[in-house]
Amino acid sequence: MCRARAGHDAGIRRYHHHGAKLLYAYAECAVPKVTIITRKAYGGAYDVMSSKHLRGDVNIAWPSAEIAVMGPKGAVEIIFREEKNDPAKLAGREAEYKEKFANPFVAGARGFIDDVIMPHATRKRIARSLTMLRDKKLDNPWRKHGKHSAVSVRRKILCSRKF
Repeated sequence: MCRARAGHDAGIRRYHHHGAKLLYAYAECAVPKVTIITRKAYGGAYDVMSSKHLRGDVNIAWPSAEIAVMGPKGAVEIIFREEKNDPAKLAGREAEYKEKFANPFVAGARGFIDDVIMPHATRKRIARSLTMLRDKKLDNPWRKHGKHSAVSVRRKILCSRKF
């Protein structure tokens, strides 16, 4: 048995550990998963909101949605850091980033979302999606207990350290 670390550092690790377990359970669940993106879906937040990467069944976005690796402001400040003293140029670059990367049509072309719908059609589309997924069956390989890899890797790392 290894010794557990006490304090703030251990609390953060437990937080991430339990978050990883929750994410694993969410990804492995066998219920219908329908996602409607209404505004901003950036980076890891997009991934954990039942995206196609986590086996989401139906992903739909409104035309006002922004789907990208990171927000336009942060991305522009990193990519064009030499222009950070010129707010007009940064604003132009930010608009260009939104048009090229952070819109639902680009995400749809890449297969990250299934459709872009108008807000008034949302309820009808959710009902249709749930009807389509009524008889959903997953053919996951049989296992008595699911166990995500972060648990065993973390345990090996903690137990191998000298405290």
